[in-house]
Parts: sequence; C-alpha cells; structure tokens
Amino acid sequence: MKRILFCLITVVGVITSEAGDYSHLSIKTSDGTELSVKAESLIIKISDGRLIITNQEETETFVLQDLKSMSFMLKGDVNGDGEVDENDINMLSNVIMDCENNNNRCDINADDETNVGDITALVTILNGQTSSNQKQ
Repeated sequence: MKRILFCLITVVGVITSEAGDYSHLSIKTSDGTELSVKAESLIIKISDGRLIITNQEETETFVLQDLKSMSFMLKGDVNGDGEVDENDINMLSNVIMDCENNNNRCDINADDETNVGDITALVTILNGQTSSNQKQ
C-alpha cells in the first residue's frame, strides 16, 4: 500500500507542476467520508502512516489505510464525467438557478461562490480547450 501511495504521490508531484487545469483534490475514505480541498498551493506529505494535505486555507490528515481513492477534479468538469463540455454548462446553469451553492465542482472561477461568473469561466475554458483536456 505504501509503495502504491508513494508512486501516486510521485505522479501527483508531476501533475502539480501543471495543476492549473485542476480545481480540487477529492478524497474518499473507506468509511464513506468524502472531502474536497482546493488544489491551489497544494502540499501533500506522508508521515507516520498518515497522508497530510495542506493548501492556503486548510490542513486535512488521513490514515493511509483508510484511504479509498484520491483524484483531481478537472476545472470545469461540473458533472464529474472527466470531460469539459456543454453538459457541464447545462448542469452549472441548473445549479445556479436552484441556488445550490455548495458544490466545489461548480465554483469554476474559484471565488467561493456559484454564480453567472462561473458560467462565463466555463465558456472561456470550452472556447480555449484542447484535446488534452478531454477524456480519452
């Protein structure tokens, strides 16, 4: 488990050098707990059997044995399907109209609010998107 996690952290270290495409790190534990932390200025450490994740706003600690999954959320991928497309604009529009402002996936412009500014940011992402941002 530690070797796999070490390899994952090594890969994550490489990914963070191009982390601008990712807005949050999503973590799931074996007891069903789900947590999302902003990827900006993210530091990931392993110490004494624990995973320690720190950004500018918070620090979260997890027992390595309790981790089920860890993944970065692609900025603009509101519905979580691994692609940024028109379906994300539709879902984001619905979220804004329903005033469900508690979804980190929907805060595209990272201002801690879900509003029309996020739709503008998502359209900008779509207009400048390259095939490397889409699920293969």
